[in-house]
Amino acid sequence: MTMETYRWQRKHESEPPATVSVLRTLPKGKWTVHSEDWTVPPGAVAEYDTLERAMSAADQAVAAHAPHDCGRTGCGDWMPVPPAPTDASPGTDPLT
Repeated sequence: MTMETYRWQRKHESEPPATVSVLRTLPKGKWTVHSEDWTVPPGAVAEYDTLERAMSAADQAVAAHAPHDCGRTGCGDWMPVPPAPTDASPGTDPLT
């Protein structure tokens, strides 16, 4: 059985730019906020019941980290990111 991680990502045109993701944890199905550009504050809520709440919390965390106006700066939309392939079988590598 494969366990896929469902993830949504949004790029913020803040200064410095920040990319934030929300991931669905399995098997509990809760949503969590992550960023590769900065550390999510320790006081932040760890899990959210809905995708919308996690996205809102992620946007608020970025705004607190690097204040900006998403409407004016043209931040990207939330985009789904497909799970990374875990099978290394022949024919699954797009470079071969």
